[in-house]
Amino acid sequence: MLIPELSVDVDEFTLVLTPPERIDAAGWNVDAEHYINCFLQSSRLEEMFGTPDKVKAGLQAGYTDGLTYQDRPWILMLCWHDYMPNMGVCVRFSAYAWAAYRQRFEELYGTQTDIWAFLDMVQANFVNNAGVVLPVYRTRLSRIDLVADYKDYPGLRASDSFLSPDALYTGILQGNIAVKDYRERRVIRSMSAFDRDGQYETFYLGGKKNKSACFLRCYDKRKEQIETGGYRYDEAIACESWVRFEVVFRHDYAHQITDILLRQQMTPQELQKLIAKMISDKFRFFDTALDDTIMITDDLLAVATGAKVATLHSVNAVDTTLTQAVKHLEKGSGLYSTIYKFYLIWGNDGEEILVRHLFKKYRAEYKPQAQTRKELNAWNVKHSEELKGTDIYKNF
Repeated sequence: MLIPELSVDVDEFTLVLTPPERIDAAGWNVDAEHYINCFLQSSRLEEMFGTPDKVKAGLQAGYTDGLTYQDRPWILMLCWHDYMPNMGVCVRFSAYAWAAYRQRFEELYGTQTDIWAFLDMVQANFVNNAGVVLPVYRTRLSRIDLVADYKDYPGLRASDSFLSPDALYTGILQGNIAVKDYRERRVIRSMSAFDRDGQYETFYLGGKKNKSACFLRCYDKRKEQIETGGYRYDEAIACESWVRFEVVFRHDYAHQITDILLRQQMTPQELQKLIAKMISDKFRFFDTALDDTIMITDDLLAVATGAKVATLHSVNAVDTTLTQAVKHLEKGSGLYSTIYKFYLIWGNDGEEILVRHLFKKYRAEYKPQAQTRKELNAWNVKHSEELKGTDIYKNF
């Protein structure tokens, strides 16, 4: 019998480094460069991944200049506007980048890190002529995505073996499930969903537009990782069901979370409690017939109060690009069935002759066309750094 597993974590975030006091726009580029150098040093990014590249394209909205790691399958970018210091330096970690950073940090320094430790580490100070310690920049989150992952949770309907976004959203539409905040107020003013083959695979509670300070996205994380060959693919195939609640906090909510995280030191369990509390304060799911919370909310509240400890995961940020290509050859391309046909007619010799023929033909004749070669070179630039240090056999 599968045991339900709940874990909570930070998925992705955007951090802004702003001037501690009003400064002249004429000298902003010098200050921005100083902020970036201090951040790169305090975060140890250059020790971990090397020097980022200067870019002008693909920047965060509204910014004119940026630095990023172009040879990686994830997004980690620092952006600034060349004459608007009030926009500060924007630092964006995608979920994959944050997982890769944490994994690399543990490999190099022998200890784990998390969002609290990271924010504490990147604070930068200097001592002025009067001997007063002052901040180089002020740090605040402009966005942070907190997640609750429900693996192998029982279904809500008699016909369902496991929890699903479809059951949750259908229950809300039919009035069997109500969503309330910590004061038990129904505060959801808008919701939407995407369906495939008559099943709701993803739904949103709250507005997704940029002005919205908070919204929830619920989706089938297992299916998403398997279909896209995501960096948590191995984790996805190891479970039968994986429903993710992803709650996005922006603007004032994100600023408040920054203040809480910087106020005191936190153990991993205390951070778990905070994340669970932030999510459950905004979104609690009630069975309207019983007027009581359902299991997914009960368990999240238990984590928030410390009555239950969520599962601690050390995310392995593995680039599965080659693994997925190999799996396609094995299962989706018809290669194996063709080899088997040769076996049926000519036996073991037939199999071996075909495989040797394919390899010989590849070595002698395969020359990618210009466009294909360009795409393969771009793939190599993006993925080689993540893959070349891994054991080749792990891609099979």
